Parts: sequence; C-alpha cells; structure tokens
Amino acid sequence: MSVLDLVRTVAPVPLVTLDQAKAHLNVLHDEDDQKIEDLIEACVDQLDGYSGETGLTLVEQTWELHLTRFPAGRVLALPLQPLISVESITFKDPDGVTQTFNLDQVTVRPGLKADITLKSGASWAATACDPRAVTITFKAGYGAPADAPAAYRLAVLVMLTANYHSPEGAVSMPPAAQRLISPRRRRRI
Repeated sequence: MSVLDLVRTVAPVPLVTLDQAKAHLNVLHDEDDQKIEDLIEACVDQLDGYSGETGLTLVEQTWELHLTRFPAGRVLALPLQPLISVESITFKDPDGVTQTFNLDQVTVRPGLKADITLKSGASWAATACDPRAVTITFKAGYGAPADAPAAYRLAVLVMLTANYHSPEGAVSMPPAAQRLISPRRRRRI
C-alpha cells in the first residue's frame, strides 16, 4: 500500500484564539491582529498534522487519504491520530466506476492507535489501476480546542511570545515549547 496524498478538506478552528493570544502577549491594540493570527497559524502548523512535530491532529479536522489500492493485509493504518471517525471509503472498481465500500465490513479503531480492520469473512475490493483508486474520508483530532492537551496550547503560546517581537520571518520553537511537547513528540527514524 502506498500513500499518494493526504488532503485536509475541512480545516480546524484555531487551537488558540486571537483573544487568548493577545491576552498572553499583553497586546491591548488591534494594529497587530493580522500578524498575531498569522503567527498562531504558523505555530500551530509547526505542531499539527502529518508534517507537524507531533504528527497528531490537535483539533477536529476532516481529511482524505488517497491510496493506489487497498492494503494486501487485513489492517489499514491511518497516518493521523487521534482518529474520531471514518466517514466513508470509496474506490474505483476495475472498470473505473466509483463505488462505496460498506463500512459494516470493517472495524474502525478510533483514538491514538487508529486503524481500519476487515471483519472476519470480509475482503477489500478489487480496484482500478489508478493513483487515487481508494479514498478514505475521516475525522481526526482531539475535538474542540479545549479538548486538546493543555501542553499543546501552552507550547503555541510560548512560541507566540518568542516570535511576536522577532524580526525573523521563520517561526522558531524555543526550548520551553520543545519541553512541553517532548513527551508526545513523534519520533523520527
């Protein structure tokens, strides 16, 4: 099974709101609102999602995973956690016609060890030779921003503080933010 692409189709609400960020930064004016919103987005992007430091989706968001085919085995691991739900699985049959895979044939394991497992007696469908033959639409994240671990919200606020007055264009992750996410950081091999 090869992953062709992973696309976020419904973006999350911000992990940290503009008002929370301004209160943390002690900013009482509105002149920097756009800058602060951009920093919030950049800081969250550094932590959130498949390419983020955590490898987790921090707030509920909807994704599509496109595959060239179903896996050879019974288990299809999802690349983002925590999984909330699988909304649909569609595939192109050998004739190129889009079909919907019956979710009653699988067990979906939500949470931090997310996967989709075929039930006994079920099998994956044959697919067309197409780079996007299979599309899995799923929701992942901790839910609302308040449901995400506090360490992630605090890490974003620490990053905002470090970067708000910085003349550099790149968002840095100060050691304090690294320590906050360290217990949950994705280990890269």
